[in-house]
Amino acid sequence: MLPKPRYSIIIPVLNETAAINDLLTQLLSLDRQEEVEILVIDGDPEGKTLRAIARDEVHKILSPQGRGMQMNEGAKIVRGEILLFLHADTALPRDALGLIDETMRNQRVVGGAFDLGFRSSRFAFKFIAAVASFRSRLTRVPFGDQALFLRRDYFERIGGYKEIPLMEDVEIMNRIKQLGDPIAFIGKPVLTSTRRWEKEGLLRCTLRNWLLQLLYLFGVPPERLAGYYPAAYAPLSDTTETTAENRSKRKPRRRPFPLLAALLLLAMALLPMQSPGQGGNRTLFREDFYTLDRWRPLHFPKIAAHTLYTIERKDGESVLKAASRASASALVYKETFSVYEYSRARWRWQVDNVYGNLSPEEKSGDDYPLRVYVTFLYDPVKAAPLERLRYGLAKGLYGEYPPHSTLIYVWASHEGQAGIMASPYTERAKVIALQRGKGKVGTWQTEEVNILEDYRRAFGAEPPASASLAVMNDSDNTGQSAVSYLDFIEVFRDGS
Repeated sequence: MLPKPRYSIIIPVLNETAAINDLLTQLLSLDRQEEVEILVIDGDPEGKTLRAIARDEVHKILSPQGRGMQMNEGAKIVRGEILLFLHADTALPRDALGLIDETMRNQRVVGGAFDLGFRSSRFAFKFIAAVASFRSRLTRVPFGDQALFLRRDYFERIGGYKEIPLMEDVEIMNRIKQLGDPIAFIGKPVLTSTRRWEKEGLLRCTLRNWLLQLLYLFGVPPERLAGYYPAAYAPLSDTTETTAENRSKRKPRRRPFPLLAALLLLAMALLPMQSPGQGGNRTLFREDFYTLDRWRPLHFPKIAAHTLYTIERKDGESVLKAASRASASALVYKETFSVYEYSRARWRWQVDNVYGNLSPEEKSGDDYPLRVYVTFLYDPVKAAPLERLRYGLAKGLYGEYPPHSTLIYVWASHEGQAGIMASPYTERAKVIALQRGKGKVGTWQTEEVNILEDYRRAFGAEPPASASLAVMNDSDNTGQSAVSYLDFIEVFRDGS
């Protein structure tokens, strides 16, 4: 058996027949070559780039098209401890592996990237590279053309790349930043081809890229942005580089944007890319369920069987799967938020089945294949003396205050369940049915709620300011079973 490599270089390609062999020759001449394996993943169903590869040392596979999907497929196959994701038009410095090894000696560092460089002596490209490297260090969000590398176990733990048509590199690095895990930057640059800039025009290409990044930052879906990027991510098949002869052959281009717009976009590009909840972002937080690090389990004293919560991939996304079998337990989000500042929530959910033969108004029928709780925190400062005593006794019994009140958004099993009803266990919890019955079982449904308005309708009063989220799939009362999924959940303010 061949020794296990330390490094796996994963190269997603599409229409790279002209450039691939030059790249592989360069990679096979790196220092510490004996410690590396190279995998090329072709998104072309005909595999034209793979057929053009002349080196037997390289592993080759086909994959459905999409850079994020191709890199995920590659990561499943390779064996290295460090995964290096390399664009087909980017060359590594000869001592790249040694530089990565030195960087990763710090066990806290989960990954990193190189500074950006171009295979050109033009000042404009040197300026763009300097701005990009400065921006990535400032924001801690490097891009894919900087040769991202990650520890294999960490990459798997956070769920890999999100399989979106564009910005998969920005998304994963923003996610790592949001998790608070450190990355490192290597000062020696990788060298990227200038072919796209040469073909499209330097100013036009640069401003388009910056504008797409800004639109993504402000919440425009990658699916919409992909329409403004040539062939989604498809690389150009030519390998034109910057030479005086090539520049002299190009027709003069009319500048597509005024200088003021260029300066404005440059200033925006230098601003830190904010994580959810920072600065003026209308979204306080968004959970895409790559890990459960921000959630804690909640078990109930008299219920021995617990619902199983796992992170799985479904329909190309990382999702929370909840499976119950005559069981109940919940996941509680660890942070709180103000419902007066962030009054809206949105999520996408799916259930595989609903329960039969139950009466939701009775305790024996109080089971749901999926619930989203908004629990409002008890505030002893604002409580009346008798209420303060009651909550104090509860804290002594359970170790923490019970919630002041709760909204429970449910996927109801019963077609005729009321829109808002009191929980059969307590008047302090109101159940709001957003979906009912079997009609949409097995399909993804997106919900958006106004927490403030729902509370006022349900309780006829103003809610406490602080709230938190929880999710649950429960079947302990009915003794049945259910499987359900949550794709994402986010809390935001009006106008998002």
